[in-house]
Amino acid sequence: NVFFLENVNDDISFKLQHVDKDDLLLAITYPKYSRFTAAMAEFAQKRGARVAAMTDELSAPICKYCSVVMPIRNSGQAFACVNTIAAINALVKTLNKLRNTEARAHNLEDAIAQGLNLCYDLQEGTYDTHLSALS
Repeated sequence: NVFFLENVNDDISFKLQHVDKDDLLLAITYPKYSRFTAAMAEFAQKRGARVAAMTDELSAPICKYCSVVMPIRNSGQAFACVNTIAAINALVKTLNKLRNTEARAHNLEDAIAQGLNLCYDLQEGTYDTHLSALS
C-alpha cells in the first residue's frame, strides 16, 4: 500500500507509528530542506524501515538516513517540480512493470508445477499453455 504523508493535524504520527522493516519511506525535500522531513526519515530508519530520498544534493541533510538517494536537479523556481514529477512517474512505471513481471513469473511457476507445456508469445506478451502454441 502507498500512503501520502503530509504534516496536517498530526496525521503523520498515526501513520508512522506502525512503520517497520517491511516499509519504505520515500522522502522528497529540496532547499530550504525541511527539518520535519528529515526527522520523519530518521524515525523510519530507527524503526528498521528503508528510507529513500529525492533531493538536489547528496549532501542534503536527509541523505544520512537514506539507503537510496535519487539526486534530481531542478532548474529555476518556475519549473522547480517538473524533474521530480518526471522521476516519480518513471518510478511508478518501473514498479508497475516489476509487479507485472512478478505476476507472470508466478503464472509460470504455477504452470510448471502443473506439468504444463508453456510458450511465451513475445508479440502478445502472454503465456500459452496449449501444445498447439509450440507448433
